[in-house]
Amino acid sequence: MEKLYGKKELVILICMIVFMIIPLFTEIYHEVFYRITIFILFISLLLFFIITVDQEEKFYKKWKIARNRNKLIYVIKTGSIWAVFQILGAFFSKYIINNYTPFYVYSKTPLGFIIFYILFIFFLGFMVGIISWGGNERKYEKIYNTRRLREKQDLIECNENH
Repeated sequence: MEKLYGKKELVILICMIVFMIIPLFTEIYHEVFYRITIFILFISLLLFFIITVDQEEKFYKKWKIARNRNKLIYVIKTGSIWAVFQILGAFFSKYIINNYTPFYVYSKTPLGFIIFYILFIFFLGFMVGIISWGGNERKYEKIYNTRRLREKQDLIECNENH
C-alpha cells in the first residue's frame, strides 16, 4: 500500500494551517477575502492530489515529448510562469493584507528596488525551472525503470509458463 501523504503534501498542509492562523496574530484588511482565497487554494490542491493519483502514464508520455525539446526553453518557460505568479502574488497579498493597490505599491517603491526585485524573482524562476527539469527527469527515469523491470518480469513469467 502506498503512503497517503508524501513530503510535498505534508509541507502544503502545514502551510495551509499557518496561513489560516496568521489572521489571529496580525491584522488583515480583507480577512474574509483572505480566508476565502486560502480555502479555494486548499480545495484546489486537494482536488489536484486526488486527480493526479495514478497519472504516471500521462506524465510519462508528456515528459517523453518535453524532454526531447530544448531544455533551456523549458527552463525559461517554467521559470517565467513561476516568476509572473510570484510577482502577481506579491501585489495580491499587499492588497489583501494592507489594502494597497498595485499602483500604490508601485508609486511608493523606488524604481531601483522594483527592477532588482523583478530580476531577482526571474533569477529564482530560472532556478525553479532547473530544479523542475531535474525532478521531472528523476520521475521519468523511475517510471521508465519500473516499466522495464515489469516487462522483464512478464517475459520471464511468459517463458516459465511455456
